Amino acid sequence: MTGKASSPDTVRNALRSWIGVEVLTPGTVEAGGWNGYAQAIGGQIRNRATEAQTGQSLWDTPEDDDIAPWFGEVQTEITEAEDPIASPDGQAVLPNEGDATPARKRQLKSRPWYKIVLAAMPTAGAIKLLDGVFGDEVDEDTVDRKMRGNVLAATLILDEFGILVPDSMALASFAWGIGKLCADGATADLSAWESEESPLLHEVTARLSPTDAEGRPRPLSWQDLRDVSRKLRTELGVPEDLWIVTPCAIRTIKKNPPSGDILATFYLRDLMAIERDLPGVPAATRAYLGLDRPDESWDALSDRRQLSHLLQPALFPLARWRGPGLHSLTLLQQGAVNAAVRDLSEKGLFAVNGPPGRGKTTLLRDVVAHVLTSRAERLAEIEKPWNGLGDIDLMDYAIVVASNNNAAVENISLELPLREKALDPSIWKEGRLTHFSHTASHVLGLSQDEAEARKAWGVMAAKLGNSNNRYEFHQRFWFDKDWGLSEWLDRVWSPNQSRFEGKEPSRLCKVDPPPTREQARAEWRKARSEFRIALEKCRRLRSELIETARAQDRLRLLESGKPALQEKIRDAIHEREDAERALVVDEEQYKVVEAASQAEIGTLSALKSARPGFLARLFGSDKWQAYQRSIEARVSTVDRTRNAAAEAARDRDTTRHLVKMLAARYDELEHQLRNLDTEIEDLSAKVSMDESKLEDCYPKPGFWEQSEEVLQKTAPWNGGEFRAVRDALFVAAVRLHRAFVIAGVKHIKPALNKVMSASRGDPPTARDWGAFFLLVPVVSTTFASLGRMFPTLKGASVGWFLLDEGGQACPQYALGAIWRARRAIVIGDPLQIPPVATLGKETTRQIFENCGSQVTEWGAPGQSAQTLADRVSAIQGQFPALDGRVFRFSCIGAVMTPCSPSPIASPMANG
Repeated sequence: MTGKASSPDTVRNALRSWIGVEVLTPGTVEAGGWNGYAQAIGGQIRNRATEAQTGQSLWDTPEDDDIAPWFGEVQTEITEAEDPIASPDGQAVLPNEGDATPARKRQLKSRPWYKIVLAAMPTAGAIKLLDGVFGDEVDEDTVDRKMRGNVLAATLILDEFGILVPDSMALASFAWGIGKLCADGATADLSAWESEESPLLHEVTARLSPTDAEGRPRPLSWQDLRDVSRKLRTELGVPEDLWIVTPCAIRTIKKNPPSGDILATFYLRDLMAIERDLPGVPAATRAYLGLDRPDESWDALSDRRQLSHLLQPALFPLARWRGPGLHSLTLLQQGAVNAAVRDLSEKGLFAVNGPPGRGKTTLLRDVVAHVLTSRAERLAEIEKPWNGLGDIDLMDYAIVVASNNNAAVENISLELPLREKALDPSIWKEGRLTHFSHTASHVLGLSQDEAEARKAWGVMAAKLGNSNNRYEFHQRFWFDKDWGLSEWLDRVWSPNQSRFEGKEPSRLCKVDPPPTREQARAEWRKARSEFRIALEKCRRLRSELIETARAQDRLRLLESGKPALQEKIRDAIHEREDAERALVVDEEQYKVVEAASQAEIGTLSALKSARPGFLARLFGSDKWQAYQRSIEARVSTVDRTRNAAAEAARDRDTTRHLVKMLAARYDELEHQLRNLDTEIEDLSAKVSMDESKLEDCYPKPGFWEQSEEVLQKTAPWNGGEFRAVRDALFVAAVRLHRAFVIAGVKHIKPALNKVMSASRGDPPTARDWGAFFLLVPVVSTTFASLGRMFPTLKGASVGWFLLDEGGQACPQYALGAIWRARRAIVIGDPLQIPPVATLGKETTRQIFENCGSQVTEWGAPGQSAQTLADRVSAIQGQFPALDGRVFRFSCIGAVMTPCSPSPIASPMANG
């Protein structure tokens, strides 16, 4: 469905509505008590200074005059390591690790840190107040909110000396929002959170940073902390019965301070950033928000002419993923891939509909293969990666799979690396394709003794997202002493190989010995050459098929035009014969008229010879007068017959010319027919020869006239030799990546170290992440984890975002991912489970109305990430349901017929 583009004001109002919803959505709710919360973050409740390691005295809520636990710490001098990066052996790797100088390590000592819950709010009471302000009667089964436990209202981190850790103070937007509602009622401006948060944090942080007489920071006491908490409640305007003053301190032992909390929903900061940037947001975001819409749309289920154009060889990506069985994509799956690759060549948004289990992962694998091969083309331009990575924007080829829940993103991140799930045996078994497979198996928790088919073939995807997932991946993929890649890559390139003397190689190094530099460079040259050969072969064959398609179109045009030419020839024959007959008549007529004219001329001559004598003429006798009358009459008759003869001659000559012209036209038409037959014969021979290259995937005459059921199961053009060379190019691209990483490891590994140690130092830059995606092409995450995983990546910073299960995500949840994307593909099924709202229906409606927006157009559960993407798609479709309704969907792709009875009577084929 396309239509008028949304105005910037309309979009801004929608964004402010979403901000209001997120402000009033509790960011952190702890239902398991403070002990449960402490265990969840790896700490222990420690509310007082005591030598006891457990017991009620540690857990009871502190009072103003209690001695804080940090006053009981044994103070030890901590030896600092400059900008340390943790390594698997528990040491700190200095930033210059990997330079030409020997690596230096220092042991980092663990130390106590205290997370202070400065304030909390009882969840049930706060939600009850919220519902009361908006007059909402909420059916808890229809919303996604928890009523037990407490909402964290404010937290901070103290070091072992009781000093505030910089930038660790966090304030809950929910607490601020409740105060706003108490002050201003249902019409409160909740979008003001952005402008008020920073001053509040600054003021509270200042109170939490007291100094002694000499200006040095002094330790905070419970009195200090609880006074700040009480003052904060007053400033926010939260009722006293909804404010729990500083309930606990949680002690953890770490080398580095814990990260400060984000006590708002994970989507809020992105929404505020996008609202600030309007209307100058990236292309994918503009499309998603309706600021840009296509001029017109077409129906993929009825417009076969448009669909046939979408499936021309010129639009096929050069490579495809070689999945189990080597099956081709179905008609609409391939159409979706071709359209996505075409429409997202540089930027934009693309939507695909498809219910669970109907081939979305299969479709996405071909997108991954396309991106991988496109990057390989750029990598192949670099002759010597050991001298540098060139000016390639590696983030343009980064692929992030994101969804509203972990289960959805795990599908692709767990399937892509597995042999039996992702590749045909001819690839991993006979072809021995591998991309650091031993490490990949370890990352997935698979034993190296697992059955061959059940092992991983390559580190093609990483399940990241929340901190636990990231930590587990980093440990298994990088730091693991047996199968981690860090040591393996070090042994390839380290300028100081002597540091490995006497050190037992890891198990990975034993089963897959790292190549020497010379071997790595030789392998790069080989992989580069094989890829370029495969690329050229694929391009050549695709070009041939493009010509075949053109020849097929030309042949179809010529064959359809031949009857008309033959009809013209028949008409020319009839016209020529008619003219020849007319010429015979004209020539006979001329002869008759000419003979009559000659006879009249002879009669006139004879009459002139019988002229009366001189005297008769002199005296004008009757005889002379009669003679004169006779001569005059005869002269008139001669003139008349002469004119008739001249006219007959002209008619004869005209008809003669017409006969010649019609004969020439007939000859020309016969010449055209001979040339047409020759071209048809030549094109038929070419098409017939190329048909054999595609086996059963050649779209023969009548292909697009097949029934819907038959047509949807076809795969035009994608078969035979063309499919084989696309498969071979994919394999060559994977091998090129592995060879590039190894040959250029000197320039890649420092960036990988940054990504692997992100939680212990400065966050990775876009260039660091680009190097990581070079090694691991696909990363999966939930929408909620994006901001913390990619803190330095902002608008249009990631090449590709693939958003799965878009039909289950609230519209605002996907916006942070789409904002970071240069190209975004939203995949889902709006006919399945709708998104679950976090607030009551009436509350949500009033928030939208107060912002000048309509919840029916922009809010859950009526709208989802999928519906917003669908309504700006140029490729649409609609089909009837058994109950008489008509369903519309965007694009094509993975929309398939349900396997079991369903009210949806979709005409699509099963995947």
